[in-house]
Amino acid sequence: MPFGETPETLRGPIANLRAQAASTGLAPPQVAAVTSLPTSDAAAARTLVAAYADVGVDRVIHGARYADFDGFRRGLEAVAAAAR
Repeated sequence: MPFGETPETLRGPIANLRAQAASTGLAPPQVAAVTSLPTSDAAAARTLVAAYADVGVDRVIHGARYADFDGFRRGLEAVAAAAR
């Protein structure tokens, strides 16, 4: 699970991983990337998620720091708004 990599830096490694799996008869492995989405800009967040998908990432995990439950809730609401 890559952490903090850009979509373009993952393109080659994902292709290599999936080629190696195919050469041994295995199903293509799923790839999850951990990043911090720009939740203050919903369009930019959607664009970034799409860029990860374009290079073969199956799942994007958004990480963010928060001090308390209210901070967690605000972050969750920002991600939900970006996903709409």
